[in-house]
Amino acid sequence: MNKSVQIAQHSAAALLFAGVLLATPALAANKAPETISYSSGKTIVKTGPQGDQVTLLDAQGQLAGESVCDAGSFAAYQSLFTVLRDAARQGKQDALTATIAYPLRVNGGKVRSMRDDAALRKNFAQVFTGPVIAAIGKAEPAAVFCRNGQAMFGDGVVWAELRGKQARVVVINTGL
Repeated sequence: MNKSVQIAQHSAAALLFAGVLLATPALAANKAPETISYSSGKTIVKTGPQGDQVTLLDAQGQLAGESVCDAGSFAAYQSLFTVLRDAARQGKQDALTATIAYPLRVNGGKVRSMRDDAALRKNFAQVFTGPVIAAIGKAEPAAVFCRNGQAMFGDGVVWAELRGKQARVVVINTGL
């Protein structure tokens, strides 16, 4: 093999290796933290090797929670929770049901499972009760708490997880 072919192969391997390294979360950790302020506090998000590290501070600047979004990203959850909150505030049933992944677990008096959109629409009033809609409507989408591959919204009334490339609601707690 001539010297130019060897150099070209070595350069291609080095570029491939560099591309893989640049795409790793460890190098993304050098990104500056993002701070999102809202009336009840602020959220600080820093991308780290294990995922997005989320710190919640209350209005007085005191620590309210810390978590790591190890499956999914803070941005995906915040986006979903914004759509969910806006749909609840506007009373848009179609927009609410569009955020769901099936089967949907519904915890309340008894645990139920909604297998598909038709089952959820048939039981919509029992799932999206007044207190559930109120909790979703007043919740702050940036106040994300992640645990065990899922993210919590509205003090636990909703739990979501990444499905494909999008976050989707997988649990609704009606008994809160």
